[in-house]
Amino acid sequence: MGAEKSGVFSDRVAGKRVKGRKQHIATDTLGLLLAVVISAASTQDTNGGKDAASQLVAAHPTVTAGCVDGGNMKGFLEHAAARLSWTSC
Repeated sequence: MGAEKSGVFSDRVAGKRVKGRKQHIATDTLGLLLAVVISAASTQDTNGGKDAASQLVAAHPTVTAGCVDGGNMKGFLEHAAARLSWTSC
């Protein structure tokens, strides 16, 4: 992945943070990637997490539980319980 000098993209390029986008991912317990959502840097982490969870459920309907970090917890868990029928760990 590359980055423009203007800083339009967001990623780690050569160990440096570049502005512009966020990656929201879902993995299994082995760390294998199950779903990924790329969003604008202005997107709230909770909203990106909701999108990643929805994509995960669409691709892997047998997933019924999930864990999130502290930044995504409240809004994400409410969304997961109400709309995805998930339980938290």
